[in-house]
Amino acid sequence: MRWKRWLAVMAGVLALYTLVGFWLVPLLIRHQLPQFGQSQLQRQLSVGEVRFNPFTLRLAAADLKLSESDGAPMFAIGGVAIEMQWRSIVRRAWSFADIRITAPSASLFIGPDGRFNIAQLLDTLDRRPRDDSADTGMPRVIVEQFTLEQGKVEMHDRRAGYDNTFAPIDFTLSHFSTLPEQNDTHTLTAQSARGGKMRWKGTASVNPVLASGEVVLEDASLPELAVYLKSYTRARVAAGQLSATVPYTFAYADGKFEARLAGAKLSLRDLAVAREGATDSFAGITRL
Repeated sequence: MRWKRWLAVMAGVLALYTLVGFWLVPLLIRHQLPQFGQSQLQRQLSVGEVRFNPFTLRLAAADLKLSESDGAPMFAIGGVAIEMQWRSIVRRAWSFADIRITAPSASLFIGPDGRFNIAQLLDTLDRRPRDDSADTGMPRVIVEQFTLEQGKVEMHDRRAGYDNTFAPIDFTLSHFSTLPEQNDTHTLTAQSARGGKMRWKGTASVNPVLASGEVVLEDASLPELAVYLKSYTRARVAAGQLSATVPYTFAYADGKFEARLAGAKLSLRDLAVAREGATDSFAGITRL
């Protein structure tokens, strides 16, 4: 009869584990996230549907929103899916097979007084009590694949009078690791509502800190950026497009930072600067 008792105990443990994973974990997340937003961020944090599979270790959540205390939007995520790996136990590192974020959006706001909503959020985080006894070493993390897709950033600068939307924003990261001598590859693409495009591709490692890659900016509209020059000149950028290619390498080790920009290229097209009673036009390419 002993094996029957062991079988009954194992069945009970499995049933309890299944119940906790499928039901209790999502319930705790839905209950704790709003409390975390109020107590730690002093803002409104909400989440819609939450699902967790305790056997595949896959967590999925929808409709995450972070808002100011007055309800003004800051960040939102349409959906997030996180799949951990059981090998985290033997690797002694938090291992993720896949992290996918769908339809994230951010609302960046600078008020007439120059206060930036993101800076205020960071200031709130800095004011939290800290545990000086906590381990501040780098956590051991491995992410096989990270994907951000269909992102959007809305920029509203009431001080300078600048508004723009950047969408779609797509970012992929492969084989990220904080373990020694581990490299990752990443790509980022973003497009402005007014025509400019940005592409970023490179490789990097966290331990040690090394990175190399290339950032490409295509046909960024200069008149929309000219609002930030009003305090320095009476001239007005009436037209023009900026393109740039910036290859880079940098490293940080033993308290020393080294960076190199070799082969950078900057070009201006159809540039027209308006002054009182006159308009000057320029065009050219600069290489570094």
